[in-house]
Amino acid sequence: MLAAIAFLAGCGSTSRNVTGDRRYVGGFQAGQTYRRADDARLIVAADDYWKTGLHSYLTRPACADAQQKDRAADKLIATLPTGTHLRITRIVAFHTSPTPFYWHDLIHPLAILLDGPHGGCEVDITEISHHVFEHGLTAITAEPSPDCLLLEGN
Repeated sequence: MLAAIAFLAGCGSTSRNVTGDRRYVGGFQAGQTYRRADDARLIVAADDYWKTGLHSYLTRPACADAQQKDRAADKLIATLPTGTHLRITRIVAFHTSPTPFYWHDLIHPLAILLDGPHGGCEVDITEISHHVFEHGLTAITAEPSPDCLLLEGN
């Protein structure tokens, strides 16, 4: 029994940069610029939950209160207004594989904020994106959600 527990404890979460792998990018590509179609909340997380190398993420205003209850240590630091621009920097695949189970990759698009007092801050935009399960990849990709992100002329 102890050997099984030790084995399971060794299995954990990993992430990898899949920016150059067309199978994973969904509707996002590095270098694309988007404009916010509505307000968003900028949150600084207490931990790097998805192993992206970031602690900052954007969420929808309606979700911010619920997330603060679930993740009390995360801090709301700003409301980004409609029209805020961001540029996609990279796409990260987050994977959890607790043996003997297999879970799908969760794709996280990352972007840098281009305007306002938080310009230059890199953020995870998964929570303001649309999610699609890709059967051939066993991955949940992220695509731009038109009610949140509008592609600028790139």
